[in-house]
Amino acid sequence: MKILEKLHFVLYGALNKIFLFLELALFLRLIVKYLEGNPVTPVVSFVYRLTQPLVLPFNQIFPNIVWPKERPVDMTTLSAIVGYGFLFFVVTQILPLMIKD
Repeated sequence: MKILEKLHFVLYGALNKIFLFLELALFLRLIVKYLEGNPVTPVVSFVYRLTQPLVLPFNQIFPNIVWPKERPVDMTTLSAIVGYGFLFFVVTQILPLMIKD
């Protein structure tokens, strides 16, 4: 039984780190898009290349919102942040049920 508890602890820790990395990358993309970062620069280009596969499933679910001073809020990235957060919640709630003896 202790092996299953350790497995759950390790899986939860790994999922938590992966989720944190994904959310930070997506949040960075959201900020760069809001501040209208130059996509030609290496850092902004890297952020876009890194996060493009993550936001692809959420592409154009909602139209972009224009907030103060005509700055667009990227709803695709915001949807991805919420969607992956929900997915992480569901997985972490189901994981103990699967490992339970």
